[in-house]
Amino acid sequence: EERSRVEEGFRRGDIKVVIATPTLELGIDIGDVDAAVLATVPPTFNRYLQRIGRVGRRGQTGYVVQILGSDPISNYYRNYPLEFFSRAPEPLGLERRNEEVTRLHVLAMAADRPVGEGELDAYGASLLRALAAEGFLQGLGRFYRITPAGRRKLEELSLRGSPHLVKIKRIDGEVLGHRELPLALYELHPEAVYMHGGSTYVVKSLDLGKRVALVEPVDAEDLATQALEDMEPELVEVEEEGEAAGVPYQFGDMRIRITVRGYALKRFTTDETLGEYPIEPISYEFKTKGAVFYMPRPLFSPNEAVDWEERAKGYHATEHVIISAAEIAVGAAKTDLGGISYPDGVIVVYDSHIGGNGTTRLLIRSFRRALEIALKIVKGCDCADGCPKCVFSPYCGNNNKMLSRRNAARIIEAVLSGARAEAVEIPAGRGIA
Repeated sequence: EERSRVEEGFRRGDIKVVIATPTLELGIDIGDVDAAVLATVPPTFNRYLQRIGRVGRRGQTGYVVQILGSDPISNYYRNYPLEFFSRAPEPLGLERRNEEVTRLHVLAMAADRPVGEGELDAYGASLLRALAAEGFLQGLGRFYRITPAGRRKLEELSLRGSPHLVKIKRIDGEVLGHRELPLALYELHPEAVYMHGGSTYVVKSLDLGKRVALVEPVDAEDLATQALEDMEPELVEVEEEGEAAGVPYQFGDMRIRITVRGYALKRFTTDETLGEYPIEPISYEFKTKGAVFYMPRPLFSPNEAVDWEERAKGYHATEHVIISAAEIAVGAAKTDLGGISYPDGVIVVYDSHIGGNGTTRLLIRSFRRALEIALKIVKGCDCADGCPKCVFSPYCGNNNKMLSRRNAARIIEAVLSGARAEAVEIPAGRGIA
């Protein structure tokens, strides 16, 4: 209701300026809009065109201001501005076998009319049988039709792209909106600062069983929180393996378990950490697609303990900057990929949407390009050895500790110069998220 009211007021001219999330880039055709100010760099050239296409739609001169921030992609385009203006549309990522999405599509087919196994490929037919075993479909000879339980399951389908949503409610019962899992775990854990519609709230509770987060208004306009977490990845089934830019990798089904154990309290305007605080751990587990990369291991020190620490810093920074570089290399959004690294040289990158979104596949295909961009990012920064402009991540699970852009540069240079490593397995020890 709030969005509809604002859009209508903007369309009539009663509202002259709107500050909005990127959702305003779609489905809006207001010819009188003269200017767009982009507060962040859009994740893809397609999205950039979509956003700036909101202005000058009646033939008048349109003005676009792109603001560069203190993040790796902004700093990259600050150093290489011609690349910003010479981009081309990126490849489209799609995970065709996202079981979470396909199950709902099969249910929707059966809601329209009974579906026969012969109408689907082997993968779709296996889902028909699985849905029947769970009581969402009923077998009638060679056909399946939807059950009442299946229709209730279909109600979970959301235009936001995922049925796995957490409802955000004020303590007085008013619904503010929804947030998709697993991101909701990072942004709506207990005591998190949450911003909505120009107001600030603190999260009082998060019930993952009921998918509800209760929030309370609070005067904390210059405060923000960053989740501190532990992550446990498991490569459940290998679909393909090979080499990407000479780096051995395995790609397939993954199970990710995330445990938020605390948070860092920060200044919103400066990103200064004011303190770190524990909370009662809260965990969430989901299935997705991901890849395990086995990076070469350059020697940083003859002292084993020092070498271990420097490797940990280097691989952690390499994981961060590869994910950042994927924004340019394959058009990934900031929340499309997640990752974890190990001092042994193992880097795990996974689709951060439940069931997969196709971005890790694209990254594998463009891995050399991503590494080349990542190297430019770390070598083009003037910081001492790691900062928000090169290897920091707003989603880092340990508040951007144990990072070295210089060590990341050595690791990436080793890959691009042909250094080899062997595929082993994800280490049993604790990684750095």
